[in-house]
Amino acid sequence: MNRLAAPTNGDLSRRSLKQWFAQLDGLCPPDAAREAPMPGPLGRDALVALVAARVAAEFQVQPSALPGLVEALETMSWASAPAEPFGGAPGPLPAPPGGWANPRLVGVVHEWSLAAEVRKGRGAWYTPSTVVAGLVRFAAHLAAPTSRSRPDVAPPDHWAAIVDPTCGGGAFLIGGLDFWLGRGCTPTEAVGRIAGLDIDSGATAASRWAVALWAASHGVDPGQDLPPGWELAIGCGDSLLESWPSSMLAGESPVLVAGNPPFVSPLKSHDYGRSDLLGPYADLAARHLLHALGQVPAGSSVVLVQPQSLFSARDIDGLRREIDRSSSPWTLAGMWATPRPVFDAGVRVCAPVIHTSGPQPLSSGPATVAVAAEPDVQLVGSVDHLAGESTSTRWGQFGTTALGAPLLPPALRADDGGGGRRLGQLIEATAGFRDEYYAMARACVEGPSSLHRPESSLVGQWPLVTVGAVDPLMNWWGQRDTRFAGKTWRYPRVDQALLEAESEKVGRWVRRQLRPKVLLATQTKVLEPYVDRHGICLPATPMLAVHCEPDDVDLVAAVLLAPPVVLWAWTRWFGAALAPFAIKLAARDVAELPLPSDNQAWQEAAALVRLADGAQGDEAAALALAVATTMNAAYAGTPDLVDWWAERAR
Repeated sequence: MNRLAAPTNGDLSRRSLKQWFAQLDGLCPPDAAREAPMPGPLGRDALVALVAARVAAEFQVQPSALPGLVEALETMSWASAPAEPFGGAPGPLPAPPGGWANPRLVGVVHEWSLAAEVRKGRGAWYTPSTVVAGLVRFAAHLAAPTSRSRPDVAPPDHWAAIVDPTCGGGAFLIGGLDFWLGRGCTPTEAVGRIAGLDIDSGATAASRWAVALWAASHGVDPGQDLPPGWELAIGCGDSLLESWPSSMLAGESPVLVAGNPPFVSPLKSHDYGRSDLLGPYADLAARHLLHALGQVPAGSSVVLVQPQSLFSARDIDGLRREIDRSSSPWTLAGMWATPRPVFDAGVRVCAPVIHTSGPQPLSSGPATVAVAAEPDVQLVGSVDHLAGESTSTRWGQFGTTALGAPLLPPALRADDGGGGRRLGQLIEATAGFRDEYYAMARACVEGPSSLHRPESSLVGQWPLVTVGAVDPLMNWWGQRDTRFAGKTWRYPRVDQALLEAESEKVGRWVRRQLRPKVLLATQTKVLEPYVDRHGICLPATPMLAVHCEPDDVDLVAAVLLAPPVVLWAWTRWFGAALAPFAIKLAARDVAELPLPSDNQAWQEAAALVRLADGAQGDEAAALALAVATTMNAAYAGTPDLVDWWAERAR
């Protein structure tokens, strides 16, 4: 036995992996066929088996010591497969980043060799080992309340096993093995304290091989020294459609469930029940989270990677409320979120750490929740529970705290944030959709530059204002080029006659927009209002038009510039925008924004808004900051909220 040191190159960057797979192109069929089994060119399962054999050769382990590997190798079309995959000559496989002494390679190849559309459909994405190790460490820390302030302190030996119900290529199983080794277990004992399940038999084989090779990397002969039948703890099956096998649960002893389930929508696949907690559009990741909570013994912990839509998606609201319920058997102990993309899928992710308690709740209600951030899962703060707090703002604050935002003023965290007074008392908001967009695109013409003086505006040709043309209290129409309908414009106008000929319905919609209003840009870091005092501008989709009485436009714009309102909106709909720091408001959402308690300060801010008419550049930016500062006081915000707003507004 070649007793090599444990590998240190567990992390494989996406760039280095892509470069390596480019070298493997000659061994694989085209992307569209990669999921096909043998015969023919090397399919996905054959390539995984070949890599497993090559890694085994690095540790001087015979393929017969890895469950099922010999059978997999025997099915290959050796006319197209590289020779000598094990024993002696290394064979023609190109070396991976960091070399072959890495048991994680098997799982990586299993997931990366899937065709792109198959990976997307299955939600099969390799989880970097830094994320895996960080989440297991974070969950362990939170299982030991006395060490809550120290994320690097190991907890008591609380779990009987670490299990992954969607184990894929085994990333979390390897992470579990590393955790147990760090807790003082021998490699053989560690293998006996993990379990996994996956619906894909190829993933099951890859995970078994990865575990065996991990043991070999720590000096253990997987064919001789591991307990008989150890590989049966990594099974093949759908963890959502059936009770978990006994191999996944250590009797009544607590376990840690850790993994990265698929994010795909289940709408066309199966009815998984629990419609009281999850709506039809809840994805499989949320369903795996709920199912895991119902499967594990009391005292267990669950940490499963989720898309950041977990914070605000309507169809997951029932689950969030159930976890927050004071008599719930589940307690949210921690939340990890990162603004950086972790997977090639481009989906930004989070992971809640939830403790289970069985019939008796762990506490009298939701308590302090630890918050971690960055890909390496570092503790960055905590969020305390307030009596009467809204579930939506509570959960959103976990995400905003992870991304460095200050906490909301206490008055805005309650269910009736702002004392129950909402902007909807003053406004009605609207936005164009598909019909309006295409009709205005066909009726758009390049016109003269008059905008701010209504007496010089062209009757029947209305300035079309895009999201890119608006900054807080500023409209760059006619001063900067803007993009609309695939073209570049300097003075885009919608010709009323052309529009009416195109669509009478859209023509009526346009006429309703020609009144004093506030234009509000969306998908931005701060809310960016511009006062269209004369009612001559049209909003280009997805710009929002916020209508109110003419005397109220400055009051409405002041509310939209208030730092506490900006933070409240980002918190309330955290995870819904296209970018992690952006705020996504639908027209109906604008009416929910809370109003301030200090009316005098609100009026003072509105007067500053009026001063911004026609201002541009530094002058308008200075006035916007003055309005934000005054409105922060109107909402009893702390000074750091103004600093936070100013940084985002740059």
